[in-house]
Amino acid sequence: MEALSDEMIMQKVSEGNLDLLRVLFDRHHKHVYNFLFKMSGDRMLSEDLTQDVFYKLIKYRSSYKMGGFKSWLFTIARNSLKTHFTRHHKTFEDIEVLAY
Repeated sequence: MEALSDEMIMQKVSEGNLDLLRVLFDRHHKHVYNFLFKMSGDRMLSEDLTQDVFYKLIKYRSSYKMGGFKSWLFTIARNSLKTHFTRHHKTFEDIEVLAY
């Protein structure tokens, strides 16, 4: 499997060979986690979203069209983080109000 490119492996995953997802996970989960952690500063959130990214890789595998795999993967990661913050957005009082 080491000789196959990410794109070739993802093509096989998109065709239904879900066992090969393990290779992609092993190659990229640390990079996805580090990206999410750098963007969020939250270790637990980054772990959860990393799992979510690979879940979405399975869920949306049929939308993969042999483009750059890493670009597609990190687009999913960025969108997952954006969705998280949109859904969990909290309104904060003005800092002046909190001081009293």
